[in-house]
Amino acid sequence: MRRIPDFTRTTALVARALGLTPAQLISGFRPAGPADLDGVLALRQQEQGKQIWWDDAAFLQWRYHFGDPAQGRGEFWVVATSEGILAGVGTEEVELGGAPGECRGQFLMDILVRSDLRGSALGPWMNMALQERYACVMVFGSNRNSSSMVAQQFAQQRHLQTYSLHLRCKDLLDRRLGSRALASLCAPVGDLALWGWRLAHRPRGLHGLRVSTVTHLDELGQDFAGWSPVENEVGRVRSRTFLEWRALSNPRSRLTVSVAWRGNRPIGYLVSQPVLARSGSHWLQLLDWNTAPDEHDGAYTALLADALRRAMAANCNAVRTSVLHARSERLLQKLGFVLRPNDSIPFVYSCKPTHPLLALQSPQWHVTYLDGDVDQPCVPPVRTLRTARASAGSLPEEA
Repeated sequence: MRRIPDFTRTTALVARALGLTPAQLISGFRPAGPADLDGVLALRQQEQGKQIWWDDAAFLQWRYHFGDPAQGRGEFWVVATSEGILAGVGTEEVELGGAPGECRGQFLMDILVRSDLRGSALGPWMNMALQERYACVMVFGSNRNSSSMVAQQFAQQRHLQTYSLHLRCKDLLDRRLGSRALASLCAPVGDLALWGWRLAHRPRGLHGLRVSTVTHLDELGQDFAGWSPVENEVGRVRSRTFLEWRALSNPRSRLTVSVAWRGNRPIGYLVSQPVLARSGSHWLQLLDWNTAPDEHDGAYTALLADALRRAMAANCNAVRTSVLHARSERLLQKLGFVLRPNDSIPFVYSCKPTHPLLALQSPQWHVTYLDGDVDQPCVPPVRTLRTARASAGSLPEEA
């Protein structure tokens, strides 16, 4: 049994490191209001600098309340003292389907600590303070600095598995062979092999299904409300309002929503985003999807087939996704996607003893990229990839 650190003891240690009393630390940890926005923006600019090229004020007010319950989907909590804002962490309240009774949880994201205080354990303390406050707290992803802390603080751990399907191999050969000339020579043979792999795993059984891209959910009809998780699967209730907010109203990300149809009935959607790496490698990232319970295999297969078609048309080198969802993972492998075991993403959660999730023996989760804050675009909304490469400071390393 994992031993969770004691909150009272940790509070005393962190407060001492900051030159505060435990009571001052606890009282200074509060939801940010309108007057805190400038301080949060300054802290983010100070710590992230050129990585923030978007309108950060618009983004923060889109995601968080900042004193206005009508905006955002959660609070941005700050640790504020007479010195100003020392740290902050965002929350998003979500309705969880698949568990008995009313079930809600809080995703934590956008954690930030002033650089001169990173040895004070203030970040881990904020996680613990929110676990004390909320009945269920969930965290998606971690980095090298936070992975061990996340493992210690949360009782339940899962992993999103990353899958990829390569469409072109020249960039891959560049990295493996270390010679552009040799990679160019071998690429046609490699591309032919990739084509054969995709042909052997080509989608089947798509008769009567079509896929289209939508820019407004009104195109789905007023009756479309989204779909809740099926029995024995736990995940966010992916409602119409969630999809409209998260995928179509995001001020810093350009996301594409594709919809699978059977006749005039929408039976599934997929959210995707093109990604450009520093190396120049270009791939299509599948961020989120959901389907009507009785149409999962057909709808998801049709959506994946359409994603592959769009990726080929855009000269992408690969299609990638990370997911924790057994039914979807089986289909990904059936269609030729290859597991990348070294690229798994941790998903952890902790619940109070009375939370409905703990009534489930072995919950099967449906978690995707869009459940976290990792859809930050890899390039600004520029017209060409050439212009985008000038912003390589915010690009991922490779496909």
